[in-house]
Amino acid sequence: MTRPTPKRRTRLRSGVWQIAALALAALATLLLLVLPAYSSTSQSSDGPSVTTTTTLLEQQGPGVLGILAVPLVLMLVPLYVRGGARRWVSLACTALLFVGALLGLASIGMFYLPAVVCSIAATTAAMNEHRVSA
Repeated sequence: MTRPTPKRRTRLRSGVWQIAALALAALATLLLLVLPAYSSTSQSSDGPSVTTTTTLLEQQGPGVLGILAVPLVLMLVPLYVRGGARRWVSLACTALLFVGALLGLASIGMFYLPAVVCSIAATTAAMNEHRVSA
């Protein structure tokens, strides 16, 4: 049985972290689409109060799908880039996801923080891949 070389092992580690980041971003997007995000309470003069909840998609409409697709695309792009550009693409996508999560921290940004952490690990592994190969 042959053992993977250090360069190949680092490349595998980078890919695993990137797939984990993509999976966590997909999970966050799915949760944001199906979990109740808004609630309203109404009370009539002759009856009890009624609380209704709506999802992000119900409240904001289909336009929110484009916004929620951005983190998925950012985590998908580094998986398709090969060679020396991979580490820079991974770094750029991680930075963009981090900034987006930071700007949206009060609303949906916190859902993407686990994906940011995995993406940072993937970027670090990609940077180390370059060091190992040099």
